[in-house]
Amino acid sequence: MSPLKPATQAPDQRKAALTYLPLGKAQSLLFLQCFIATSLLLWSVAPLWLLATGGVLGLWRWRLSQGRAPDCPRWLKLLITLAMALLTIASSWQQGQFEIAVNVVMLGYCLKLLELRQRRDLQAFVLCGWILAALALLLNVAIVYAVLACVSLLLHLLLLLSADVPLSLPLLRRLALWSGSALPLTAVLFVVLPRLGPLWQMPTLQSATTGLSEQVRPGDISQLIRSDRLAFRATFDTPQSDSQQFYWRALVLDQFDGESWSRSNHAKLLRTSGELSWTAGGMPYSIIYQPSDGVWAPSLWPSMVSQGALRLTRDNSWQRRTSINQRSQASFIWLSNAPDETLAPSLLRRLSTLPANTEQRIVSLAEQFAAAPQPLAAMRDWFLQAPFGYTLNPPTYPGSQGLGDFLFEGQLGFCVHYAQAVAVLARSMGYPARMVAGYLGGEWNTQRKVITVRDYDAHAWAEIWVDGKWQQIDATGWIAPERVQLGLQQSAEHANQWRELSPFGSRLWYSQQLLALRSLLERADYLWAQWVVNFDSNRQNQLLDELQRRFSLDSLLVLSVGLLSTAAALTLLLFARPWQWRVPDLPLLRLRMQLSYWRLRGRQRAPNETLKQFCQRLRTETPRATRRLELAVDAYYRSRYHSNT
Repeated sequence: MSPLKPATQAPDQRKAALTYLPLGKAQSLLFLQCFIATSLLLWSVAPLWLLATGGVLGLWRWRLSQGRAPDCPRWLKLLITLAMALLTIASSWQQGQFEIAVNVVMLGYCLKLLELRQRRDLQAFVLCGWILAALALLLNVAIVYAVLACVSLLLHLLLLLSADVPLSLPLLRRLALWSGSALPLTAVLFVVLPRLGPLWQMPTLQSATTGLSEQVRPGDISQLIRSDRLAFRATFDTPQSDSQQFYWRALVLDQFDGESWSRSNHAKLLRTSGELSWTAGGMPYSIIYQPSDGVWAPSLWPSMVSQGALRLTRDNSWQRRTSINQRSQASFIWLSNAPDETLAPSLLRRLSTLPANTEQRIVSLAEQFAAAPQPLAAMRDWFLQAPFGYTLNPPTYPGSQGLGDFLFEGQLGFCVHYAQAVAVLARSMGYPARMVAGYLGGEWNTQRKVITVRDYDAHAWAEIWVDGKWQQIDATGWIAPERVQLGLQQSAEHANQWRELSPFGSRLWYSQQLLALRSLLERADYLWAQWVVNFDSNRQNQLLDELQRRFSLDSLLVLSVGLLSTAAALTLLLFARPWQWRVPDLPLLRLRMQLSYWRLRGRQRAPNETLKQFCQRLRTETPRATRRLELAVDAYYRSRYHSNT
């Protein structure tokens, strides 16, 4: 690939510092590769029409360099620019500030493919590409995006270098060596330097979705379970049992209007310190949460926070102070027994109240259960005897009569339908009841220490106040026990249903043929999130505390200085590469010293002047002072040419 050469310019053009930009075939292909890498980084944020239009422009630029496409007239360029600007404004009308900023930069990035006539156009294109790569990392810091961002930065750097130097394999090898030589010192500084908090607050993304909301209808989770978006990952110190069920409690919905469930103001109140008596001991675990526009933090109940800025609400749900636009981590202790709590009579009455539009057939069914010696057991037996079924694509049950249609007619649904039915029937029998939304199970790694929970693991169940404590009832387990015991993806029947409802990409990615690759990438992403993305001041302090327990303060000081010195020395060695140096012989060293001496005195060789001619010129000016230079020149000639000259 040849470097870009400036064309012959008139004096007034040189004053304006304008350089003609001829593009070769390879450079045009590099432009197209840069755009593809940037589009892959921003496909979830930038409008698809903008990415598609930019791809067409990049393909046109490549074919133009091959002479297989005509040049674009000026009027057409203006028309394309105006149309793309208007479409960007229209598509950004209901988006957030961050998405608008990304779309504007992406618009300029695409339009630069139309106008590449000056060197500064190339520089602007590369600068926009670097900015978009940085914005993409603000949106998603997964290891796949991090690697793709590095590839995008490298491609744009090569494009910028191609304007001045020919790109070749030796140059690429040197660039790789220079980049790799900085890694040791970078790694040590990453661990040692103090971790600073964010300097600004990221705006909330208009398109961000957490999967759960504070108002739940049966159709909401039906759409949620079609998504394979990562919700969080949890890590345990010891392997977990296959028979243990993991209910990740996110939020409690205690207010029912006949069609949807929502959180009451009382449920959002925070508990005071010491309000609950936590028992000692338990199983520690930590969770890495994905970016979310919600404040709730799913966790096992009962769990006590050991590290993390979380607060406990009166409905026994852990939540953050604000929504997050980056990954966060919290540590818990899973207790064996829930702390005792007391509910006010007014709250118990409210949790036992049903809306006025509750159908009479539901109330009559609940009265039959209440007349039995064990009402809750009678309700369970009724569900088991009736022809209920579990499906991910149930019929719709609209309006306030939807629950009655589900119980007495359709009898096909999923977790939300059954949780809602149990909660309403329990309230009809006089029990305080509420619905809980969260996640069930997940995908374990081979050691059963790390569990990955995705949107399709979303689940809902009911809680009923019995004998002074909340009792968890998951009616889904009555109808589809394999869904509760095995999980959605491990249950063959329900996994097939999920694949039928999912797009082709998700079906392909979660096929058995790609299981090993998926597990490898998830393991790498987990380690990346744990040791890089979430390596904050708390993790740094934990690492230092662990080192202090194992080593003395003097040993830590020596170890830190040794690591920094070793990393700096290794980086310097990789940059300097002394093993490739050619040690000059003694006559050459003497000659260089003499030439440096005369250079400091203002005497320097002319470009076309030989060493002998230089000595003769100095002899005429300072005859006595040139003896050492003449001896050095004679010794150099003898060592170089093996003759007396």
